[in-house]
Amino acid sequence: WIREYPPITSDQQRQLYKRSFDTGLQEYKSLQAELDEVNKELSRLDKELDDYREESEE
Repeated sequence: WIREYPPITSDQQRQLYKRSFDTGLQEYKSLQAELDEVNKELSRLDKELDDYREESEE
């Protein structure tokens, strides 16, 4: 970590770090949104499975 991002010593370096951070943040948010959708679908399927189990017990 220290090798890739040594202490900031100039405004130019700070801007480069900020750009790198913002790029990573955008990717993180995109991946998090995908995971949220997957989790919603899994929750829906889990509920559907529970409903089928209840119906089959009757």
